[in-house]
Amino acid sequence: MASLKETFSFTPLQYMLASVGEKPLPAKLWQGNGANAMLLGHYIFIAGTPDKAAFGAMERELLPQSVRAELGCAIVFYESEGAARLFKDRFEKTYGNERSVYAYTGSRPIPAFEAPEGYEIVPVTREFLHSETENLAMLTEEVLGTATYADMEDFCANGIGFCALYKDALCGFCTSEYPSPPAVAVGIAVEEAHQRKGLARAMAARFLREAAKRGYAVYWECWKRNEPSYRTALSCGFKKKADYPVLFIEFDGR
Repeated sequence: MASLKETFSFTPLQYMLASVGEKPLPAKLWQGNGANAMLLGHYIFIAGTPDKAAFGAMERELLPQSVRAELGCAIVFYESEGAARLFKDRFEKTYGNERSVYAYTGSRPIPAFEAPEGYEIVPVTREFLHSETENLAMLTEEVLGTATYADMEDFCANGIGFCALYKDALCGFCTSEYPSPPAVAVGIAVEEAHQRKGLARAMAARFLREAAKRGYAVYWECWKRNEPSYRTALSCGFKKKADYPVLFIEFDGR
């Protein structure tokens, strides 16, 4: 197979592909008649259009029942409508949608957003992970679920992370994903009860300052219509790089 950048040149998520080459991330690659595919975490990239037999071979190798049960769902980034149609024909719960990717390259000063009263933004450290903070599973499930870091020790040593706390309980996180120096992506979430208070902006600003120290360009990916997410990105100085179609698949056991 050619380089990942060449093979999946259709996707704007080149930083994610580069991260596979930077360290042994658990990506699974497949090459078949007329197409190439890769499974990385919950993401599937497929270049070209396989015939039905080749598509079946790809499914057996990349998406056996055990993998589908573990993932629960997947997002497919595709080059051709023919490939998208094969997924739609095979899986009943498949929904077309669009995602967007934004980039922050340091061309604007990092905003000085602060946490609202009653909240605290703290860095993710070994000490923090061993503290009495409640709801730490929200953080560890995100970090380990991206298939980016081997474990939380690896994340503490090589990643970037900030959390929002309220009354000694974690209610939001902003963590690095898919590092491929000089680039890194953002994973960010705030519990619903604590949204619309500026926590995402406050965490993202801290994240950007730390990323700048390390010389990283930063990427932000979200659903195209996720207005709270993309408005947070824009307010922090990100600029849209691209929109692209995807398929969201819910695996139902078939």
